[in-house]
Amino acid sequence: MVIDERAGPMTVDLVDKAERMIEAAVAVTTGRMNLSAPWQARALLIQGNEAAIGYFRHELGQQIGSALLMMDPRVVAVYEDLDMPDSEEEIVLAPELVDPLRVVVHVENESPAIVALVRAIGDGLAHALRDALPHQPREYIAATYVTDASSRRLMARSNGYRPAPALLAIRPTERLAAQPA
Repeated sequence: MVIDERAGPMTVDLVDKAERMIEAAVAVTTGRMNLSAPWQARALLIQGNEAAIGYFRHELGQQIGSALLMMDPRVVAVYEDLDMPDSEEEIVLAPELVDPLRVVVHVENESPAIVALVRAIGDGLAHALRDALPHQPREYIAATYVTDASSRRLMARSNGYRPAPALLAIRPTERLAAQPA
């Protein structure tokens, strides 16, 4: 059950929601790659095409961010945690379809409920992708939680090249609108 401050409690089928999130991510991948049909994007994803996987994972991250904002009013924003090498000599391999999506969830306060919600969405995604994945990941969403007090995690780091996480979804509020960009 999810609490919406305006409408009250509502029930969400997370497996159905996950399937719709995947369909949306496939549709975006189809469009971004100028393909004529979603089955072509699905084929590229299964074949391990890096560009298709990149588009798919980014859109799926945005879908996750939107779902979290809708389902829990304590979620402020969701970011994609970017893979960056620890040094210039290292090469970061492109993520595969089975790799967990790494997100940073900015919350008003971390609670077991938000952790359980993120885990449930990840389980729904893993369940919905079970036929396409060669093996089931232990967790499909690897989340880090930050609050205003620990928001330094959201900033670029000065020691070496480490950009800030990429914004996927944000809740519009007066508090956030007052902050400089």
